[in-house]
Amino acid sequence: MVEAAPDLLEKSLFERSKEFHRSNTEHYCFLDLETTGLDPFRADWITAAFIVTDINHLVIKKNIFTARPDRSSCWDEGAEKIHKIPRDVADSYPARVDALHSVLAFLSPYSSTSTRLVFHANGGFDWNFLRCSFYKYDLAYDLYRHLNYKNLESTIDLSKRLKHEKNSLDYLCGKYGISLKHHDAESDVSACMELHKIFTRKLGDQLFS
Repeated sequence: MVEAAPDLLEKSLFERSKEFHRSNTEHYCFLDLETTGLDPFRADWITAAFIVTDINHLVIKKNIFTARPDRSSCWDEGAEKIHKIPRDVADSYPARVDALHSVLAFLSPYSSTSTRLVFHANGGFDWNFLRCSFYKYDLAYDLYRHLNYKNLESTIDLSKRLKHEKNSLDYLCGKYGISLKHHDAESDVSACMELHKIFTRKLGDQLFS
């Protein structure tokens, strides 16, 4: 029996995912961000890790991007304790606008009509931070050519459908024997990809039910 999504937002993500699965998925784009806070309108992402795979989860390309926080953005000491990136280190990262253009260059071969963005977060946390940063620099249209809000999926939602005891990244990685250095973007995005591969195979035809 398939577990119902617990709220409207996650249900919406799942319904869009089913529709996209039925259509023309050619690539998965896995994403994990480390941020300076929890509010995408006040904080910034400082590390963005991407992995692009085909529909069989064979890695095509991957990269990690860093971006200097804007002067106007908040810096949450609680967030720093989690990701362990000191402010002075983040301040040495490339200018944000340059980082955004680098992300666009990385995504340039992929179309939003055939690429699905996957993350391990509730409510599209990583996607909201990513798109907000592009909005701030009037680059949202360029981003949407490659990634689109209609084509999102959360591995947390898939985990809930499989009725795991917990849905946290560290718990699931422990359960399935996946190596994890939690809150390191490169490690987190790799774990997200491995979990997605496991979950989609376990769910099989239930993905469309």
